[in-house]
Amino acid sequence: MGSSSLLKLVGTFLIGGLILLNINRLTAHMNQDTNERVVDSITQQTADGIVQLLEFDLNRLGLRVHRQELSIISAGPHAISFYSDFDENNVIERVSYWLSDSTAASSTENPHDCVLYRVVQGESTTDLCLGVTAFNLRYFDWFGNETANLEEIKTIEVNLEVQSIFAVDDYTSTLFYHTRITPPNLMRY
Repeated sequence: MGSSSLLKLVGTFLIGGLILLNINRLTAHMNQDTNERVVDSITQQTADGIVQLLEFDLNRLGLRVHRQELSIISAGPHAISFYSDFDENNVIERVSYWLSDSTAASSTENPHDCVLYRVVQGESTTDLCLGVTAFNLRYFDWFGNETANLEEIKTIEVNLEVQSIFAVDDYTSTLFYHTRITPPNLMRY
């Protein structure tokens, strides 16, 4: 075996090793990308569930309540309580949403997430979601001016931020949701 054959053999091993290293790096990158996509998908599904319930309830705010001043009980920047016959059983129920502080979600890896609570009169409190990091509400009158007067509220702006409750390789998925909801029952007055 000559020196050129040995050189070819070493070169082959070297090139083969580099190819294997690149394949290994590509596989690791693909695994990380897949994990991030799974975390994004879980965060998206979580947010979708919250948004659907929020939109359903807020669009029914004041349903079958005969006077607007009786519809909204309290309206704050991180909480709202109102009356509605949201399940259309001819019983007016109190519906409340509020955001906990981060200590309520201490069982998760994410130090910033909180629990968004929903309670319907006569039922136990529902923990809507771990992973909510912001739940901000603003209220507007008939003309689009911000208001704190419960009787003047016609539109509710919802700003929601949801993060994954765990990180994958220091990656935390974040989803933002913003909408304005004008409950039809508030427009009657």
